[in-house]
Amino acid sequence: MPEIVPQRLREQAFESIKDMVRSGELKQGDLLPSENRLAELLGVSRVTVRWALNQLAEAGIISTRKGKGSTVVVDWKGLLEQGELHDQAEEYQAVFLQSTQARRLIEPVVARWSAESATEEDITRMEFSLGNEEEEFVFSPLMGEVTQQMDFHTCIWISLHNTILMDTWKHLAETSRIINQLPFVPPTHRSWQKTEAWEQHRRIFDAIRGRQGDYAYFYMLEHCDWITETYGQYFKDFLR
Repeated sequence: MPEIVPQRLREQAFESIKDMVRSGELKQGDLLPSENRLAELLGVSRVTVRWALNQLAEAGIISTRKGKGSTVVVDWKGLLEQGELHDQAEEYQAVFLQSTQARRLIEPVVARWSAESATEEDITRMEFSLGNEEEEFVFSPLMGEVTQQMDFHTCIWISLHNTILMDTWKHLAETSRIINQLPFVPPTHRSWQKTEAWEQHRRIFDAIRGRQGDYAYFYMLEHCDWITETYGQYFKDFLR
C-alpha cells in the first residue's frame, strides 16, 4: 500500500529545499544531496522528498534526471541581485496586488449575481471549463464571444451578460496575468496548488449551479483570499 503523507509535510519539504536554493546554500549547477540524505536532513520520508523534488522541477528550479540526480538550474541569488529584475518584480507585485484587491471587492458579488442570472448554457460552459483549465482564452470584440475555450472566471463574468462588466474583467484578467512574465512558474501552475484552485472553483460552481448566491459569494471571497496569500508568498521569494 502506498505511503500516505500529509500534504502540509510535503509542502514543508518543498519549501525547505527551495530555501536552500534561495539562500545560496545550493547554487546554480550544484547537485542536490541524494533523496536519502535529504530525507535525513529534513526528517521526512523519501516519498515526501521525491514529491518535493518533483514540484521543484515543475517550478523550474531544479532539473531531475533519472540515475543522475537533481541539479539546481536557476541562479536565484543572481536573479535577486540584478537590479532590473528585482525592480521589475516589485512593479509586478504592486500591479498584481492592486488587481487581486480589486477582484476581492468585485468578484464575490459577481459570483452571487451569477447564481441568479446564469442561463443553462452559462452553467454548461462553466462546468466544461472546469475540465479544461489548461486552455487559454482569447476575447473577440463582442461581449462573451471567444475564439478558444474560456477559463472558469471568465465564464462567470460572461454569465452576467453585461458588456461594461466584461470590459472590467478583461482589464483585471490582463493585470493578473503579468505574473507569468517572471522567471519561475506561478503557484497555481504547480500541481498541488493547481488542485487546490480547482477544488475552490468547484465549490463556487456548485453554489452557482444550485442558485445559492450567498454561498457563491463566500466561496469566491475565500478563493480571492487564497490567491492573495499564495501569490504574496511567491513575490516574497523574489524580494526577500
